[in-house]
Amino acid sequence: MKDFDEHTLPEQVQDWIDGAESPEAESAVRLFLEKFPEKKPELYSLRDLAAQMRQMGDSWRETVGGEFPDPEDLPGAVMLDARLESMGNAWRAGMPEIHLERDVMALLQGERRAVAQADENPKSPQADIVPLRSKRCSGGENISRPHSWRERSRWMFRAAAVLAVCGLAGTGWILFSGPRQDMASTNLRPDSGEARQSQPRDRAAEPVYTARRSRQRLGDSGRAELEQKYDALPRPVAAPVSVRVESAPPEERSAKATLTLPDLIELKKRALAREAAAARQLKDAGALTADEARQLLSRADISLDAFLGAVQYLPSEEAADYLRRAVEQYPDSPYLRYLLAKNLAMHDATREEALVHLAALRELDPGNGLPNYLEARERLRGGDLAGAITALDVGSQFPQASAFSVESARTRAAALQAAGRPAEESNFAAAAVMGEEAYAELVALGQELLAQARELEAMREYETAQSVTESVMALGKSLAESSPSANEQLAGADIQMDALDFWVRLAELIASSDGVRSLTSTYQLVAESVGSVVSALGLVSSAYESADPNTAATMAQQALQEGDLAAAAAVIQTERDASAPAQ
Repeated sequence: MKDFDEHTLPEQVQDWIDGAESPEAESAVRLFLEKFPEKKPELYSLRDLAAQMRQMGDSWRETVGGEFPDPEDLPGAVMLDARLESMGNAWRAGMPEIHLERDVMALLQGERRAVAQADENPKSPQADIVPLRSKRCSGGENISRPHSWRERSRWMFRAAAVLAVCGLAGTGWILFSGPRQDMASTNLRPDSGEARQSQPRDRAAEPVYTARRSRQRLGDSGRAELEQKYDALPRPVAAPVSVRVESAPPEERSAKATLTLPDLIELKKRALAREAAAARQLKDAGALTADEARQLLSRADISLDAFLGAVQYLPSEEAADYLRRAVEQYPDSPYLRYLLAKNLAMHDATREEALVHLAALRELDPGNGLPNYLEARERLRGGDLAGAITALDVGSQFPQASAFSVESARTRAAALQAAGRPAEESNFAAAAVMGEEAYAELVALGQELLAQARELEAMREYETAQSVTESVMALGKSLAESSPSANEQLAGADIQMDALDFWVRLAELIASSDGVRSLTSTYQLVAESVGSVVSALGLVSSAYESADPNTAATMAQQALQEGDLAAAAAVIQTERDASAPAQ
């Protein structure tokens, strides 16, 4: 569990307030109260209030169900929103328009004038009158006010809003809606409504992915088992996206080289069992120091693969200098163009140069949709929203996407061998961490694009926000269904789930029947994609767990050519054939 203070409630504690009774939630509450025992009365009061609000919401839905029936195929998360909006529009049309500020201010002005006439030394009639700080709603206008409750507590506030509507029905009412924010404190202090700039997370200390909320994220309780398997998938403990490598002393470099193939296989098995230390040790075993990489790059006999592997261990600016010179000699290498664009994109000063190489990459790898999404991100960073949306629209039409994880692993293996590491150990060390860096980069890309969608939502540009979200969903789908790398497919599943969370939010805000039907079909498509990824990653894990040194060496060699998914499938098929009875 992450660190917390008295102004921050852990997510599992918020689940407990919302009624969760899982062991994780109970444990989180116990730990929180051990640190802040004075919060116990307030915490239990909030849980009681949540239960009462849920009960009132259930009762209200039963009451209005006859007069305002559910639209066909409308998911439960949107039903109450749609009914309240329908009722609100009908009631608003029948209510007289109330000019509260105008009428109150007129009354105050009259009172002041009366006082001034009776006073021998009257003050200015407007001297102490301060206008009310309010904004009147007219027609269908909504005033955006951020809530401080978690998204899963929305029924409590909606039920409270319904009760307020009933009390104000005789005099008119104003309906407020707006984006919900995360709970910031036990005093219900609202977060700032300003859009947050997306920043890559530091992935050196913990896995990129954290389990999502406990609601049915795939829209159907029948998919709960699939969600559990998906949440249980091991995520890479990846380094930050920006490459920063420091020199290591000679004794550390020699220690890396002494690991045998059985040692590496054991590390991989422990990494699959979620041992973070083993995962980092495995990653280090397949890495060069910056000094080792520079020594390789200074050699005249180095191959292109070993060159491309070595530059991956250099800081981005230094790597870009090497890659600029290489692209003059090898202008038709898609992976070289990708590496150069990626390193250039890490700095604002070279963003335009990165766009030039992304354009070249699109020509060299015409079936890959990822360059369009990378272009969209760079255009967003440069303030070109229209250009970014155009790039996203183009990218969403591609059925395939890849971040070159196979090429990355193959070239790293070549660099390790050029540095003097044994061939089998080099191949396995590179194949065993295939796609881990790409996973971090792809998830960060999806999050940055979705941050723009949230910014558009805050501006009430709902259709554009929906378009961006659909494009991000398409990226996740392409990765999950076409990438030869298991970790890239996992990134695709995570991107889809992130986009789906926001898609549900937009559907609640817009509450149109077409949008809801689209969401219903999207639930099914995402569930199928996630199910495929769960099966694929299970296959890879099984192959590594059962592999002996000979099998592992063969598997690694095939993975560096076709990807770890194809290699794992071949291993599993060979085992099945061997265990099948002779005919």
